[in-house]
Amino acid sequence: PSFISSRLVNGVFYIYSKSKNRITIPSNTTHLFWLDDQYIDNDGDGINIPPSVHTLVLDRIFNSAILSLPPTITQMIFNGDFGQPLASISFPPTLKYLSFCELYNDIQEQDLPNGLSHLSIGKTWNIKSLPQSVHHLEFNPMHNDFPIPPQVKHLKFQSSGEIFLPPTIKSYISPHSNIIIKEPTDNRLEKSSPVSSFNSDSTSIHFYSDYDFNSFIVPHTLGNNIKSITFGDSFNQVLIKGAIPNSVEKLVFGDRFNHKLNKSILPTSLLTLVLGSDFNQDLNDNLPSSLTELMLNTKSKPSFTSSSQFPPNLKKLALPCYDGVLDIVPTTINHLEFNQNIFQPEYVIFPIELVPSHITSLVLNDSMRIHSYDLIPASITSIKLCESITLDTKIPCTVESVALSSFNQPLDTILQTVDDQFIDVLQFNLN
Repeated sequence: PSFISSRLVNGVFYIYSKSKNRITIPSNTTHLFWLDDQYIDNDGDGINIPPSVHTLVLDRIFNSAILSLPPTITQMIFNGDFGQPLASISFPPTLKYLSFCELYNDIQEQDLPNGLSHLSIGKTWNIKSLPQSVHHLEFNPMHNDFPIPPQVKHLKFQSSGEIFLPPTIKSYISPHSNIIIKEPTDNRLEKSSPVSSFNSDSTSIHFYSDYDFNSFIVPHTLGNNIKSITFGDSFNQVLIKGAIPNSVEKLVFGDRFNHKLNKSILPTSLLTLVLGSDFNQDLNDNLPSSLTELMLNTKSKPSFTSSSQFPPNLKKLALPCYDGVLDIVPTTINHLEFNQNIFQPEYVIFPIELVPSHITSLVLNDSMRIHSYDLIPASITSIKLCESITLDTKIPCTVESVALSSFNQPLDTILQTVDDQFIDVLQFNLN
């Protein structure tokens, strides 16, 4: 799960294996990888897990009891099929993140620590009780009609069966297109309400469709508490008035979508619109005035010819090419991005010195070139740079954040100064 993988970085790693005589854990270890199937007792049997350890990763063969662990551990990962009762594990009281590959026994009341916030289970039969602190749940139940506890706010579901979704849910992700979402009722024999009945003001739902989803959306079937919709690359159905609820603030289309959009179709509350590679429709005067971010990842040139054709409150704009666009960029925009070059076979020379002063953040792609780094306007404080045609030119000190996609030279070849104060301000993303 993403909440686990993002935490398996930036630390001191040690692999423990009694069979390989690796039993002396360094005192500065932060991530401990346990390769044996022996039980763990930090208070005995010669095992000494230092208090610096916050992440414990158990090998796929591990299927034993855990009698004691240091209270500093906040993350545990079981990589195998764990068949022991959870009562055999002495979870640390500060545990926040817990992941099982497969769990054979049901989760009973009091099995998990009360401070646990993120739980991931690859396969499980039943969850009878969860701590009230668990608000992120990712799992694949082995039977249908599994009720989601109301304390869960963020759900990632792997099954293709029915799921009873509580009205308190805030985000929901599933790779399947045939999930039936229902609001639970007190009587399981009573027909549940469809998702369109979710009208609680406190509920914000985020829908992410899978790659294969390509179904027509019947108007007014989605609830007015949906905040964002992300369509997969297969979606290419016409949208009509009422298909997208007015509550939607972010709308993301995949690569195949290519149908007309206008103000009657798009929500009046829409803030962000992302369009994929196949989109080739006229957007002139067709976007809601509420829009603040427009990301065009298209393979065709946008139809805008004047600044007046953009929404009046637009602040962030991404385009697939540079073709005189600097002349029509509205003064409301402060972030300008060129995500690709759809017409140029090699590269295009970008006149960075002509960037309007209201642009403070600029993203250039690898197929672009500028004449010189020292031509970067002082108004630009954040930039993703391409290569410079003129060698031995340096980035102005007015730039506070810079990303270089392909850079393998000493920093003093592009920086005005290398004193500690400037280095602290500058942030480099070297890919």
